[in-house]
Amino acid sequence: MRVHHDPSPAVWLQVYASGAWEAACETSPSARDLLDLLLPLQLRADLVIGQAGQSLDGRIATAGGDSHYVTGPADIRRLHRLRALVDAVVVGAGTVAADDPRLTVREVEGRNPVRVVLDPNGRMGTDRRLLGDGAAPTLGVRRAGGGEPAA
Repeated sequence: MRVHHDPSPAVWLQVYASGAWEAACETSPSARDLLDLLLPLQLRADLVIGQAGQSLDGRIATAGGDSHYVTGPADIRRLHRLRALVDAVVVGAGTVAADDPRLTVREVEGRNPVRVVLDPNGRMGTDRRLLGDGAAPTLGVRRAGGGEPAA
């Protein structure tokens, strides 16, 4: 079943409900890769994207323990583009405690996603930037009986 079919010669892409697509013109390998990646978003399919920054030697922090910008400017821009595409960003309380991240879109144009912090034991302090900057809705998820948020 097609989501939409337009026989007009101006339409170069037909998309099916299954997510499959066919082009009416030749497409480059890069264009095909992008269509395969982004069409599920267009079809409003549920999609989860995982992102982890690490250095060339597989570490997630520098020798001094700094985990901010361990990758580089190009990867930071890519991360911000991903954030601009998604509805929510999910991190754990340990990440918030160690990095005090903003989890916003700053390096590219786009809206900020909802920020979700998994904090089953109520470890996240109330002084974290993402709780007070008002840049995006922020949800804290704790288990029942997980205690009050840390001061």
